[in-house]
Amino acid sequence: MESIFEEIEQYQYLTDREIFSKIWFSPRTVFKYVLYRNYDKYVTALLILGGVSRAFGKAADKGMGDTMSLWGIIGLCVFVGGW
Repeated sequence: MESIFEEIEQYQYLTDREIFSKIWFSPRTVFKYVLYRNYDKYVTALLILGGVSRAFGKAADKGMGDTMSLWGIIGLCVFVGGW
């Protein structure tokens, strides 16, 4: 079994585009690269998007569409999920 350093050495440098495309097919390698290189360029943006996505999921589970308008739900999910 290769060590993490040997596996990462084959990817001396991954561009942003390569990271976002390879994450679908070889996520373990990408995550090891991110951890090894302390790559935190998009962490904040991805956490905010993850929060907004989770807020939409919770809104759908609670049936908020029955009592609120679409724009109200979108605004609430973006504000609360991004916070």
